[in-house]
Amino acid sequence: INKDPQNKGGKGMAIAGLVTGYIGILIFLALIFSPAGDEGTVYDIFGESYQEEFQKELEEELKRQQQEQRELIPDQE
Repeated sequence: INKDPQNKGGKGMAIAGLVTGYIGILIFLALIFSPAGDEGTVYDIFGESYQEEFQKELEEELKRQQQEQRELIPDQE
C-alpha cells in the first residue's frame, strides 16, 4: 500500500479492522472479568454451579415424569 497507494488501497479499512478487533477483545475481557450480581462473573454462567443446578432440575423432572407414567400404566400383576 505504501509503495503504490493509488492501485492498492484499503489502508483505512485495514486500520478500521484492527481497531474494531481490539475493541471486541476489550469488550470480551470486560464481560468475563466484570461482576454479574451475586453469582460472581459472567463466566460463571458456564461454571459448575449452573451445571449442578441444571442437573438437579433434570433429575427432578425425570422423577416426575416416571411417577406420572406409573400412575397412567397400572401394574400388570
